[in-house]
Amino acid sequence: MWGESMKCPICNSSDVERIEKRYVNEKLIERDYDCLDCLTIYTTKEYVEWKSIPRIVRETAYIRVCDAILSKEELQEANLKGIRTDNVKARIRNGWSKEKALNTPTYKYKRYIRKARENDILPQTFYKRVKLGWDLETAATKKPRKKVR
Repeated sequence: MWGESMKCPICNSSDVERIEKRYVNEKLIERDYDCLDCLTIYTTKEYVEWKSIPRIVRETAYIRVCDAILSKEELQEANLKGIRTDNVKARIRNGWSKEKALNTPTYKYKRYIRKARENDILPQTFYKRVKLGWDLETAATKKPRKKVR
């Protein structure tokens, strides 16, 4: 078990990376892994089993699988649009459709934030206005009201 590489329980790929490690108690460790091939995230529980020889037991506790399977070409195309692979994967895990995750620009508001700063509007004010339903141009150009004391 020592030094043995993890394999994805779905696609059996060894291209996995550990995301997080948690000590549940002194005998139990939980580890989250992310399969880079099929976008599966799974958690293992590891503990030491004491029989005649102590050994580490690793069990797959639960698995979360994304609906979308992404090809390397699709991810490269997204990278050309300025969308990083980890952003695409995070979007899919958060419930975005595959097409929306691959095609929505990451810095949608960058130019408007710059315009808002030129108009002495704080970024948080701009984001709050957009959340309230303002169009982007008005949210970035309409000066905030002066507070009266």
